[in-house]
Amino acid sequence: MNPPAPTLRWPILPGLIAAALWITLIFQTWSHTPFWPDAAGYTSHVAEGRWVAHPPGYPFFVALGHGFHGLGLPAYPAVQAAGLLLTLAALPLLFLLFRRTCPLSDATLLTIAFAFSWNVLLLSRTGTSHAADFASVSALLVLATSQKFREGKFSHLLLYGLAIVACAGLRFTTAIMMAPFFAVVLFRHRRTAGLWITCALAGLAVAIVQWLVIRLSGGWEPYSAYSHAMHLGNLPSSLLFSGINGATLLNPARAIGWWALSIGLLAIFPILVPWKKIPSLTLNQRELLLYGSASALGCLAMAGLSLCTHPGYLSAALPGTFA
Repeated sequence: MNPPAPTLRWPILPGLIAAALWITLIFQTWSHTPFWPDAAGYTSHVAEGRWVAHPPGYPFFVALGHGFHGLGLPAYPAVQAAGLLLTLAALPLLFLLFRRTCPLSDATLLTIAFAFSWNVLLLSRTGTSHAADFASVSALLVLATSQKFREGKFSHLLLYGLAIVACAGLRFTTAIMMAPFFAVVLFRHRRTAGLWITCALAGLAVAIVQWLVIRLSGGWEPYSAYSHAMHLGNLPSSLLFSGINGATLLNPARAIGWWALSIGLLAIFPILVPWKKIPSLTLNQRELLLYGSASALGCLAMAGLSLCTHPGYLSAALPGTFA
């Protein structure tokens, strides 16, 4: 009798090859000077010992930059290391997420496709907090689709609440973009009292974090003035606030274009993956489709209607899209 074929052997080799190529590509294209205004902003705040960047603050990301700076890295490489670490943290989370609905080989290919997507390659090496979206949104999706979360286990509800706080502390605008996702999760588990309590406590924690951000920014007046100035800067390209014109129509076009560019590698799947007809979706597949869509559409809508001035604003849509 022939021994059964090992199921883990073939994904390991392409995984190792892909990891070596990814590391080589990242460091061959490593950014040696900040070329995005927000990257320069994080760098100056880390270098000067401040703990929040421009509103809404990004306190957890800045703190991570401070941590690497304290280990001896110069300010900009320290900020780059924070972004790279958060990108790397997303990859095992996404692999776990894909494994809940895919065979091992498909989950491996999906993870590789995500890692080599244009947006991920760009943000992983340029010292911007947008790379944090890969990890925070992936963590939210992983926790919300876990069996113990469905069962209302306190430990997983607590982790979900902490993931909400982490998401907002890394990038407050991302937590706002995830509002449709949060609403769908809460509606599907509306009879789970522990989830309502967890979300309420997470909301309180986020409010406290933002209060600290305002204090660290010098108080409400400078924080509000800077926020207002940033809002005025976004108004000319905002379809939501400035109506229909050439500049505002370019904003959703950019959002769709950058999003499509970042998921282009998914086009190779009909070649690599032997598709077969699935008579009906499993509970896990239906749930992941719903949650992934809600997280991606919330980001795409907010970016396209108001915020999409550079590709970073599409980062929060990628985990849900690939899922």
